[in-house]
Amino acid sequence: MAQQFDVAVLGATGLVGQHLIEILQQRDFPVRNLYPLASKRSAGGTVTFHGKQVEVLDAETFDWTKAQIGLFSAGGSVSAVYASKAADAGCIVIDNTSHYRYEADIPLVIGALLSASSFGSQACFYSDSTVLAAQGSGCNLVSHAMTQLPYCLIVASLAFVGLF
Repeated sequence: MAQQFDVAVLGATGLVGQHLIEILQQRDFPVRNLYPLASKRSAGGTVTFHGKQVEVLDAETFDWTKAQIGLFSAGGSVSAVYASKAADAGCIVIDNTSHYRYEADIPLVIGALLSASSFGSQACFYSDSTVLAAQGSGCNLVSHAMTQLPYCLIVASLAFVGLF
């Protein structure tokens, strides 16, 4: 059996969070357990994943040791609270907000990696995502694209062997 992952989606009831869950499903990402997370106000609702209703959990009380991968898209202030908690618990955090964009020791990764378009826009010097990311981080286009190249190669390799 292929390796499977326990995945938490923070912001699961929002538009981007719902789309992240759809992408995981469409790409048949090997999810063992999906943990849709949201605020206390949205907890208790459900999201659909592979035809099943999965209860949305309260992010405030979630045990991050249950998740190996955390996809964050609930706003920068929410990421500021939960990203370090998740990382300290051993969860790999992929944050879709701009909260950590100026942190030198945190790599910039964009959502295109999830869809396995690894040699697509994030490694292209003239794409919209590269231009916007470079402007947002204050670096030039070539420097930004070169920082993304190692990650693109890793994801391309994983896609090639069938993990994506």
